Amino acid sequence: MATHTVPESVRRLWGMPAQNDLPPSWDGAPVEWWGWGSTDSSLAYHLPLDQLACTLCGSLAGARINWGSRHDPAEGRQIRNIWAARCEDCGHDQVHDTLTKETWDLDPDDYGPDGSTETKETLF
Repeated sequence: MATHTVPESVRRLWGMPAQNDLPPSWDGAPVEWWGWGSTDSSLAYHLPLDQLACTLCGSLAGARINWGSRHDPAEGRQIRNIWAARCEDCGHDQVHDTLTKETWDLDPDDYGPDGSTETKETLF
């Protein structure tokens, strides 16, 4: 019997669970996700609309937030230093790394067993 892998975008469209709900690790460091919560806050009154809109579908409907903990070598312990935002309309995920101040749009590979890993852009 052949085994078929359903792409992440189709899994979300059909309401199927992802291989992992969020990346199990970030750049090789295991992440413990705390669970999805609401973004009910006054943030919408403080940011320009382009910073509130989903980068995939442009929705302003809001997002669910999930904090993650990683080991911080400077602190010598697990701290909440990464968070994910999931669009409530299309399900697109972005991860915000508070250590590097970078934001990443997730793609299907990020949900796999290796999690999200740094990729080097090359010409070949």
